[in-house]
Amino acid sequence: MKIVHVLTYVSDDGAYGGPVAVARAQCVELARRGHDVHLVAGWDGVAKFDAPGVRVHLHRVVRLKRSFSSVLSLSLLRRVWMLSRTADVVHLHLARDLVQLPAGLLSRRATLVAQPHGMVVPDTRMSVRLVDIIGTLTVLRRLSAVLALTEVESRSLAALNVICPIERVRNGIAPSEKRACWDGSRPLVVFLARMHSRKRPATFVKMAAEVNKMLPNVRFAMYGADEGERLPVLDLIRDLRLEGVVCHLGALKPGDVTGVLCNSQVFVLPSVDEPFPVTVLEAMACGLPVVITDQTGISAELDARASASVTDGTPDSLAEAVVSLCRSEEAWHEASRVASHDALANFSMQSVADELAEIYERARSTG
Repeated sequence: MKIVHVLTYVSDDGAYGGPVAVARAQCVELARRGHDVHLVAGWDGVAKFDAPGVRVHLHRVVRLKRSFSSVLSLSLLRRVWMLSRTADVVHLHLARDLVQLPAGLLSRRATLVAQPHGMVVPDTRMSVRLVDIIGTLTVLRRLSAVLALTEVESRSLAALNVICPIERVRNGIAPSEKRACWDGSRPLVVFLARMHSRKRPATFVKMAAEVNKMLPNVRFAMYGADEGERLPVLDLIRDLRLEGVVCHLGALKPGDVTGVLCNSQVFVLPSVDEPFPVTVLEAMACGLPVVITDQTGISAELDARASASVTDGTPDSLAEAVVSLCRSEEAWHEASRVASHDALANFSMQSVADELAEIYERARSTG
């Protein structure tokens, strides 16, 4: 098949997060299986982005305002229109933005599949309702299939009156050749997410303060593009007198993620309302023990398999989980082993690609 994936934004600071990693992994695995795969993406003009076996088309964008919804590239849309004329499937990594919605409207000859990554849910704000009337609902009606990460997302899409099949597809991760290692002398606990209120970076700092009282040798590093929380976090670090204990190191290039994870001893994601955190899977694939809240789309299953430390999200509960991992080499190695095994057994990119290929074929036959 000729398959075209459309991605809104690739940047040097990795600000667009999970959808970039998911799209790249899907495209690489589909190309490895012999499909003719194209990835068309908006681009900041700086980021280095490669996907072995995939024909990557990066197009400079302008951002009309700070949000990703305002990213625009006319050359990208022209590329999508041209490729869609001969494509079997166009796969949108869908959001309410000026890349995805026009791309969906322009892709008239190919079978259209969309994966919203939890970004398209019912919203009563007048500005969003207007966007939905103008573009979102039209694109949703044109789909031959839509991919949902969780049952919650499936219900949200159904509430938007999606008429095509809603298919459940998980995020997948490729095996990591690098591994995290135990360091009991100066353990490093890492936060790797956008500096956004939903990611709760301030909670990470408060957790670090509690851990520091019990284990002063533990270090904390925070990485992520600023989306409004950087200055409050820096103020909190100063107010709690954690300078030298907690460091905010700014945005991290996507190609550097694995290296940072493998040089850490614990990964903590304090997020709530997180549909399917890709960085958790990346950490697990490296054998890095993970601490999360009970408010992600995969918390329950990771808790059931003991492949992550699942907490109620308070600073105290997060700190307790971190301390238990940093105090015991035996506990750390067991957590590392279970995490890497779970990533391989239940979140492999190979199984995701199998599901995608089957969905594409069904969509083509019924679309």
